[in-house]
Order: sequence, then structure tokens, then C-alpha cells
Amino acid sequence: MPHQFQDQPWLAMIVAAAGTGSRMKMDQRKQFATLGGMVLLAMTLKQLQQDPNVKEIILVSHPNELARVQQEILVSGHMTKVTQLVAGGASRRESVEAGLASVNSRATHIGIHDGARPLVTSALIQRIFQAAQKADGAIPGLPVTDTLKRVDDKGIITGTVSRVQLWSVQTPQIFSAAGIQQAYERLPGEAAPTDDAAVMEAAGFSVQIVTGCDENIKITVQEDLRRAEAILESRRRHHENW
Repeated sequence: MPHQFQDQPWLAMIVAAAGTGSRMKMDQRKQFATLGGMVLLAMTLKQLQQDPNVKEIILVSHPNELARVQQEILVSGHMTKVTQLVAGGASRRESVEAGLASVNSRATHIGIHDGARPLVTSALIQRIFQAAQKADGAIPGLPVTDTLKRVDDKGIITGTVSRVQLWSVQTPQIFSAAGIQQAYERLPGEAAPTDDAAVMEAAGFSVQIVTGCDENIKITVQEDLRRAEAILESRRRHHENW
């Protein structure tokens, strides 16, 4: 998709929320789990809605949930920055590609964020966005502190992996609009990336890592919800404007 030249950076954010969330073991998709008295996905969108860097949001949702998301989250939550609600595919790659196809041509940068990371802050987005303007893209991460073991298919340890220079990464990941579009266009048909920075790396682009936030957790299992509730309570006690 062509992008018009402009002086000021313009950030579009794709929110990937089309997964089934099977590891949550709920009777509905995890996007509709409750966190802090709010639907999980609504909280994620609220954080992006309030961020001045984010000019538009493209929400990629499960095809079976589009009507529910539209009424229960977008309309009731007054999510005015969500300009597109699109159906995701069977894989994360297909969902991201659906989002990329819907981005406004004004965008100089495109961010991709997990719908299940509702505790993202404006301070983190600002750090990533600033770094992304000095490279082909930037992602948040944290240095690995645990000892890492390599094991075989029987669970037997076969070696210890050095954690030097290893980071665990988060979202949002922000890239130049032209770069991420080109990177996905070049991606081999059989590739199934779990990380958008890897797509950029494979295409030869330079991606910077910046220090993330240990509270920017992804809700994957029930224990993550409990941890997120504790983080929210701590923020409330400290009267943080997050």
C-alpha cells in the first residue's frame, strides 16, 4: 500500500485479537474475560485510545465475534480511534496481514499489539515509537534473567543455554509502514511467524530493542488474570495515571 509523504510521524496500531485463547479454559474467548471490572479487550483498546501517539486503531477479531465486539466493546466503549474492525484468519500471520491491508495510507509507522496485553502504558508506547523513528522498527523487551535449559523430547536436559544477549520480547512492536508492508510481502508462503520483528529481520531490516515493562504481561492463562488484577490494584494505590 503506498504511503503519502508527510513531515510528522503518524502511527496506526493493529490490535491482534482473533485467537481462540484455549489455554484460558473459559466458556468464551479470553478477549471477553473481565479484568478490573472491564472486558479485557476493552481495557487494551482504552489504553491505546487514550494515547496521543496513536492516530488510528485497526482491530482484528475472530470472524464469529465481529458483531459482539462492535456492540459490546466499540460502541459501548466509545472507541472512536478504531477505524476498522476486520476478521482475522486461521493464523496470526493471516490476522496481521488482514490488519496491514486496512491501514490508513497516511501512516508513516505501524504498530502491532496483542489484544491480550491490557496493561500497556503511554510511557512505553512513547519509548518504542521514538526508537522506531531512528531505525526500521523498535520492540520492547526484557533481558532474560532465568537460567535456560535445552531438553529433548523425553524431558531430559541436554544442555544449558547462555542467557547473555537474550531478551524476552513484548508488544506493541512498531515499524516503518513501508518496511513492515514490504517484509510481509516478501515472507515465504509457508512461514508462520509468532513475532513481527522476526518478519522484519528476515527481510533484512534493522529493528531496535528498548527496555519494556515487567507489568506489560500477556494474558494467556487464568493465573495471568490474577497477576493483572494485582498490578491494577497496585496502580490504583499509587494513583498512577496509566
